[in-house]
Amino acid sequence: MKTINHIKLAVLAIIILLGNSNVYAWGHQGHRAIGIIAQHLLANSKTFEEINNILGGLTLEEISTCPDELRVFQSAKKPMSPVCNQIFTNPEPPTNTGSWHFIDTPISQSNPTHEDIVKACKSACVLTEIDRWSNILADTTQTNAKRLQALSFVVHFIGDIHQPLHVAERNHDFGGNKVKVRIGRYQTNLHSFWDTNLVNYISTNPISTTILLKSDIAFAQTEAQTTPETWALQGFQFARNVAYDGIPIDYSSVVRISNTYIQNAMPVVKHQLASAGVRLSQHLTKIFSSPSK
Repeated sequence: MKTINHIKLAVLAIIILLGNSNVYAWGHQGHRAIGIIAQHLLANSKTFEEINNILGGLTLEEISTCPDELRVFQSAKKPMSPVCNQIFTNPEPPTNTGSWHFIDTPISQSNPTHEDIVKACKSACVLTEIDRWSNILADTTQTNAKRLQALSFVVHFIGDIHQPLHVAERNHDFGGNKVKVRIGRYQTNLHSFWDTNLVNYISTNPISTTILLKSDIAFAQTEAQTTPETWALQGFQFARNVAYDGIPIDYSSVVRISNTYIQNAMPVVKHQLASAGVRLSQHLTKIFSSPSK
């Protein structure tokens, strides 16, 4: 007789098989769920009236994945979706955006400071780009098209910085990309497992995901508002204590993912998705309450 845990493993193995081709931070479903959460929290506010003018009929959910599509288009020439192509055709999009999605803070640092996080950034990383595109979004002298690009980047990068393996690395493994893992008969890497498969384990539908995160969203709303540097530090600790926990440093072997690992990871994934949505809504409110000219 199959136990609940065995059934969960079988379901997750199927999800991995179906989802392996989409290697995006938090996957499309995670980013879309974050956009839905933020838009719901902003509904009927003065902030969202201004955001809606920039969106021009689009939603935060729809634009949330476009920076990943731009990155893949630039590196592999994979065509973007019509929405993302519209956003990043005019004005001309920036180039070489790959490094903007993460920050490689070594987990050998047990308790890094804000200064350590900034130092790990080196040049362009998710921290610098949240700041840069937030400033462009706040600039009312920019065209709506440019501010729409900026909004897409801000929505996406606030999602990215909440994925633990986008703010940490171990032994130059690119945030777990070099670590091969197996669930059932199917193989992926640790980074992709966190990006996509654990999110899809909640639900493969972003609307359903937000409903299932209701209690996590309520909790995130009670937390004090903090900065992107603090978000990165929190994600770093989740990477160090959960994502890499029990994962050997051996890139030649394949690590089997256990039920215990999944049970420890799922609360982190739920917390980070909910926090990203709540913090995105707060960050956008702050931007539009103090626009620049």
